[in-house]
Formats: sequence, C-alpha cells, structure tokens
Amino acid sequence: RHNELIVRNQGNRNDRRHGGGHRNHHDKRRTLNFRDIGATLSGFDKLQFPKRPVKPLAVGRLLRSAAFEGLVADAKKIGNPKTVINFRMKKDRNVFGAHSVYLPLPNTDNVYDVTSSEVQVWLRKLLQVLASPTLEFPVLMHCKSGKD
Repeated sequence: RHNELIVRNQGNRNDRRHGGGHRNHHDKRRTLNFRDIGATLSGFDKLQFPKRPVKPLAVGRLLRSAAFEGLVADAKKIGNPKTVINFRMKKDRNVFGAHSVYLPLPNTDNVYDVTSSEVQVWLRKLLQVLASPTLEFPVLMHCKSGKD
C-alpha cells in the first residue's frame, strides 16, 4: 500500500498575493512518498519465472520514503524503522533512535547507469549493508523525494 503524507505551506499571513495565508493553488506541497516494498511485492507473489516462483519480501521489513525531517513527528508514521539508510548528500539529524547509515548516491548525471564504476561501487556498498547479519529490521531507505 502506498501512503502519502502532504504538508501544506500556508505562507505568510500578510502576503496579499497568497490570500493572506489561506490555502490556494499556490501552496507548496511536500510529500513523504512512503511505501512498504514488501507490501508492493506481495502483489506479485503469484507470478512465476522459469524454474522458480517469486518469493516476495515480507511486509514491514523494507520501507522507502522521501526525506522525513520536518514532516514526521512520530516514527510510527514511517514504520518504526530500526535502521535508516540515507541516500541524500545531507545527513539526517533525527532518525528516532534507529541505527543510521549514511550512504549518499553518487554525484553523477545518471544514478541509474549500472555500467558506471561509481554507481557499481555504491550498489556494492548498499548490498553489503542489506546483507549484513547485524542489520536490524525494519529498514527505511530514503533520499530527498523518495524516487531514487
């Protein structure tokens, strides 16, 4: 299930352009873009690939979102993560007591180019974190907008 949290910036009450702080179509919106990867994959559990069935990830173990600072005051809104993996260049200030892993995406034009040695190194590091026997679940991975 894809959950979305939207925060509206009501602007300055003295700003006449924006109706004195009342909501209108000029309001800035930020979205948490939160989703449970296991819940998403559970819809594919009946698919079969040659020689082996798809084994989906358990619900509630791997979560994905945008940067949540300033949007979330309670860890329950983001699945109570025990580990937070940050793909942004900016470090997190508050991870609700979870173990924090700072793993910024490579500063390249195309972070999806898996032929790039820089991206390959980053993917290897991410897979090492995810495969660690000491990794605590649930794991929340986030970047700025939750799309990378």
